[in-house]
Amino acid sequence: MSVASSLATTTRNWTGVETLIGTGIVCIDETHLQVVYTDTLTEDQTTLVRGLHYSTQKQAGATAAASPVDFLPLAAMPAAAGTLRFTRVTPAVQPLNLTSGNFDPKALERELDAGALRDGERTGAAEAIQPILDALAALTATVQALSPGMA
Repeated sequence: MSVASSLATTTRNWTGVETLIGTGIVCIDETHLQVVYTDTLTEDQTTLVRGLHYSTQKQAGATAAASPVDFLPLAAMPAAAGTLRFTRVTPAVQPLNLTSGNFDPKALERELDAGALRDGERTGAAEAIQPILDALAALTATVQALSPGMA
């Protein structure tokens, strides 16, 4: 299959009444989805634990190895009024041994999909840091303008 989405991080509101949240994030393995809860009032963050706070499932009707993952809250979820940040983290491993004589096109396709997903994760990280780099450049320019002899 081709990977049709590079979305690696997204945020959803959590009110406490949701029974299923579509993340829109494509994962090869549901365990690649990480979830952080942020309390709206205190801004405290909690990394949620799969199997304790939530479970996941491939989106209904999904048949491909790399498919969108849905989030299903469990009873141990934190109190309402918060946000959930979903992040895909695809491990950088390559388990194939193509020299063994056992060539499985599906396994090769899975590894190519994993590479595409990791590229999407890196692109998202680079886009997230760009505003910080822009702000630092502007600050540097301001400091240089205020103290020309110290540059």
